[in-house]
Amino acid sequence: MHSRSNTANRHLTTGKIVLATPGRGKVGVFRFLTIFVCSALIGAAALYYASQETSLLQFDARIADLEEELAQARAELQSVRMDLEISLVTRTELERQLAVLNEQHKQAREELEFVRSATSQGQGR
Repeated sequence: MHSRSNTANRHLTTGKIVLATPGRGKVGVFRFLTIFVCSALIGAAALYYASQETSLLQFDARIADLEEELAQARAELQSVRMDLEISLVTRTELERQLAVLNEQHKQAREELEFVRSATSQGQGR
């Protein structure tokens, strides 16, 4: 015995089962990818502009600060280098003067010894 409700729905299983209309599957995937790419771009733009407010992407200011600090260090180094060169020249000149004074001292001592020996010989006569 067949029930009447069974035969009434039999025509539903005899035909093809269509889950999507032809060609609409590709359009759906394309729409999904388009929405995904657009939302990713919007998120990246929002992240970029948010990071502009913080120090994440402010490399230019940091580079400028470091270049200024480097320029100050170079100026200080140049000043110290000039001081060193001046002190080396001064030391060389002082060493030269010391050598001259030592030579004059040696000559004065020899003359003094000569005078002493001459006066001691003159007193001894």
